[in-house]
Amino acid sequence: MTALAAAPGLEDRRSADIADRREPPRIVVVILALAIATLPLLVPVLPGNSAPVDIPILVGVAVTAGWLVRERLQIRLPYLLGMGLLLLGGSLAALVRGEGTTILAMSQDLLVFAWGAALANVLRHPRAARVLIGTWCWSALAWATAIELATLVGFSPLSGIRADNAGRVQGTLGDPNLAADYFLISLFVVLACHRPRSPRLRFLTAAVLLLAAALTGSNGGLVSTGVAVVVSAVAWLWRARGPVTAISVVAAGICVLAVIVPAINLVSVEQRAAVASPLLQDSLGRGGESSGSRSTLFHETSALYEQAGLLGIGPDETKTWLTNNFAPYVKEAHSDYTASLVERGIIGAFGLLLLLGSVLRRGGALLLGPVRREYAALVPSPQMLLGALSIVLVSSAFYEVLHFRHVWALFGLVAGLQIWGRARSRVQT
Repeated sequence: MTALAAAPGLEDRRSADIADRREPPRIVVVILALAIATLPLLVPVLPGNSAPVDIPILVGVAVTAGWLVRERLQIRLPYLLGMGLLLLGGSLAALVRGEGTTILAMSQDLLVFAWGAALANVLRHPRAARVLIGTWCWSALAWATAIELATLVGFSPLSGIRADNAGRVQGTLGDPNLAADYFLISLFVVLACHRPRSPRLRFLTAAVLLLAAALTGSNGGLVSTGVAVVVSAVAWLWRARGPVTAISVVAAGICVLAVIVPAINLVSVEQRAAVASPLLQDSLGRGGESSGSRSTLFHETSALYEQAGLLGIGPDETKTWLTNNFAPYVKEAHSDYTASLVERGIIGAFGLLLLLGSVLRRGGALLLGPVRREYAALVPSPQMLLGALSIVLVSSAFYEVLHFRHVWALFGLVAGLQIWGRARSRVQT
């Protein structure tokens, strides 16, 4: 016979668990939903490199913290160790180098970390989770539709098309690559959470988001989408057929690619794209130029690491150091991997690995379960969340995405679903 063991304190732990999952006040959910809905509102740039969306984010963090403290609920801080090491590495590098930009960089780190933590804590109740997930999916569709219509009629304040960005769409996000990252991650959130519920409407939503990402002309977005599709498919196979089948398919795919890829003339593809439609010109047609500039920047930042040593040069100091060294290509690091090592030293690089590893571990836990029924219903296709996380991992090689608000919204979503959706096993006798 199966029954609950009469262990001392079992009822107390169950009562505490129920109390800890208390539904947040409506005002908390509404403000966080407003922050999610305005994630693409990054222009105009406000003082301190902030943006209009930071206003509801700050208010949302404050009211969430106030509610948790007032109700004496357990406060979860996912990714604390990884982010703590990133902050420590940056602080030590700035202290040694005497750089003056540390406070602003650290403030940005703390803001996005608190934003993700606030979302993770509010997701403790399924009803709040349902509202926030729905807000993300529907608002992303609204933003993509509005930006595409603005592009069609030539309304540049909303489409973001300017002469200095080669006619690439960037919306109100201020950068085409950032815009592509937002739309692609939102696409996989839509597919993971089955919002809208109607398959036909969901297919249409996916098409709209994919078109919006394509209009940005982001080659990094193109690469990360391909990786995300493969990761999602493999994760689905792992869940449905087991690890042996998934690993076998991956091995077969690698063999096929090893034969096909060398036969593709990438230079010819770029040349044809450069004289094709404007959409291809602004994406594949820039492939050689884009990869060349990234390669140059990588070599320049690698040389900076040799100068700075194990502690790094300080947060956001890459551009300044390149300027002082008369580098031929002066830009920010454009990669979280190189930026963490060069700017925050070996401590920051280790922190980044811990952070990304923790995110993947939580995403894997959602895939393999067990997950409480009400949370499993919120994310019917968790393999797509792993696809969204793979976009972050790939994009981190091309851009510094750890300051993107929507990336930390994804981190908070994954952490909240994993923490509060984890099924409690019954004690057997």
